[in-house]
Amino acid sequence: MNFAQFSTMMLPLQSLSEFNISSNDTLPHKIAFATGVIILVGIFIFLNVSKRVRNSKAFTKGTLGTLKEKTPIDKLYKQFVRNYSLKKDELAMLKELLKSSRGEPEETIKDRAALDMLFKDAYQRLVKEAEASQEAIAELRTLFNLRSTIFYFEDGAAAAAKGKTPRKTPRRDCNFNCACYMVILAKVKENGKKVKKLKLSGASFQGVLVDVSSNGCALKVPSVVKAGSQLKIEFNLGKRQMAALGQVIRVNKDSKGTIIHVQFIKVQPKTQFTLNAFVYNYI
Repeated sequence: MNFAQFSTMMLPLQSLSEFNISSNDTLPHKIAFATGVIILVGIFIFLNVSKRVRNSKAFTKGTLGTLKEKTPIDKLYKQFVRNYSLKKDELAMLKELLKSSRGEPEETIKDRAALDMLFKDAYQRLVKEAEASQEAIAELRTLFNLRSTIFYFEDGAAAAAKGKTPRKTPRRDCNFNCACYMVILAKVKENGKKVKKLKLSGASFQGVLVDVSSNGCALKVPSVVKAGSQLKIEFNLGKRQMAALGQVIRVNKDSKGTIIHVQFIKVQPKTQFTLNAFVYNYI
């Protein structure tokens, strides 16, 4: 309905003269006339808006029928942010991963195998780009942070039901020979000033890496190493040479030997990414 039709319906074939409106009318009459016109326009607008709303609802009902209403994707991602406390770059990464999935985002996020395959594919692509791109290195860091956050949340829910607490950074068992070099904090001259820096003490020993994560490892060593000691650990992961600076946080000794638990305090980004990939079976 247009305004002309509406006017005809409400004021059938009348001229303004029939309202007895003239230039000599008193002010109250003019105000009353103007008010009436405004009311009519308002009713016209209201009827048209109501009609559009009804049509919209009818369209939605007619097209969807009895189908179950799907959760809007934006609402779903907001739920992910709330559940996993995702940062902006992590959310962007998650969106890109789920776009490459063949399934629905909500179903993929629940399928650990399918989700982990998306992470693996993304790692293999980014690790090639990281050779010449600092941006790819940053994306690799975001990728592994995102994976750790999502899987830790899901594992945490299952572990909580059993009264256990999952590891924030999973470890993987291994059996790699390694070389350990004791590190000390020494004063050295640098630009004419004495500064404290870590340097090799000269003492070293061989050990066996029995498990590893992106932020630490456990070593079987021939002799006791005091907790708090710092050391540089070198080992091979396939054809890749790994090195990390760590601090002994715990020492376990039994009849089978001595196991020292080391927390990494300095690791090159590429080394850390490789360790993550090893732990998650991406390489």
